[in-house]
Amino acid sequence: GNSLLDVQLAGIDTRQAVLQEREATTEKELAALADTISRTPANAIKLDKLELAYANTQQQYNRAVDRLSRASTGERIEILSRGQRISVIEPPFVPNVPTKPNRMLIAGGGSIFGILAGLGLVFLLEMLNQSIRRPEDLVKKLGITPIATIPHIFSRRELFAQRSFKLLRILVILFGLPALIYAVHTYYLPLDLLADKLMTKFGVRW
Repeated sequence: GNSLLDVQLAGIDTRQAVLQEREATTEKELAALADTISRTPANAIKLDKLELAYANTQQQYNRAVDRLSRASTGERIEILSRGQRISVIEPPFVPNVPTKPNRMLIAGGGSIFGILAGLGLVFLLEMLNQSIRRPEDLVKKLGITPIATIPHIFSRRELFAQRSFKLLRILVILFGLPALIYAVHTYYLPLDLLADKLMTKFGVRW
């Protein structure tokens, strides 16, 4: 009978130890719960602040969206009202020829101006050249009447140099000037726009 009692007492002791351990755990949980309950007002205050900030932000966002919608609606109304105020007085037509610039006038004027400029340059050089070249110049400047005049006889080297210089001038006129005009037209400014710009600068219209 004593051994059976010992076994029962041992079971009771084990249960008591388990209950004491549970009691300690429950006390810890109660302490944690009490701490959480004690911090609940502070958390509630923080939550209220966050909700208030969220409400203010939401209100500002709603106002911004409302203003944007009003602005878009006003702009749309203004555009529509402008469109309603436009009235076609005369129907447009597609022109057959460009109004400006007149390329034929530019080409003809450039050719005539170039010829006149060349003649003027020749005349100016002739007027500025005061050297004696004719018998009349001897009579006029020195008062000497020549009996006979001997023309200058060019050597082969002088003739070759003179002909080469003439050929070079012809090549420059035939190829150099067109190449220069093409380069200006291609890489700097089209000739019609350049002529229009110069005409506008000098106050001349087509």
